[in-house]
Amino acid sequence: MPRIDELINFAEYPEEFRKHAETHWRAFLKYSPRPYAGTACLFRVRKQPLGYFNMHLEWKEFIKGGLNVYTVPGSHDGIFDEPHVHALASKIKDCLQQVYSPY
Repeated sequence: MPRIDELINFAEYPEEFRKHAETHWRAFLKYSPRPYAGTACLFRVRKQPLGYFNMHLEWKEFIKGGLNVYTVPGSHDGIFDEPHVHALASKIKDCLQQVYSPY
């Protein structure tokens, strides 16, 4: 696996960003996902980088009880910003109602 500084030119970013990115990179390298028996909701943004054509983004192999995929407006970096956050909140509310509603 490459080092993070082989992927990102840190000369263009503040020192704090480099530290933040290195911390995330170390966590990523150590992480080993395990299967989850329950159901889950996946929120996808409409604007996906090239190469992200898989609707489930590889999560389906780990979520054994079913994966509900919801597409929301915005981009990965802007999903929590106005005005997109309202659509995300609405979808999260739908998911929670499904979990907590009686049959």
